[in-house]
Amino acid sequence: MENLYALTLVECDKIDNPANGQVSCDSKRFAFGTSCHLSCNPGYIPIELSMTTCRTNRKTREFEWNIHLASQFKCVQPVGFIIGGMDSNYE
Repeated sequence: MENLYALTLVECDKIDNPANGQVSCDSKRFAFGTSCHLSCNPGYIPIELSMTTCRTNRKTREFEWNIHLASQFKCVQPVGFIIGGMDSNYE
């Protein structure tokens, strides 16, 4: 007899570590609801977001991460800013 109740596990794509960072997820499988966190190496910061969650796209019904991994989940060197005025020793 054919098994009419067989389940198919659908997962989001695996996330590779970006340059200068590591990704750690709360599950070794990338099923719906799995969250992954980006941590950057010393001297680097996340460019946009440091967390993503596997979700279902309402239009396509496909599993996907809630951000665009290639452009929003990477580590870059920070740019320095001076905030709060001028140094009192400045000549």
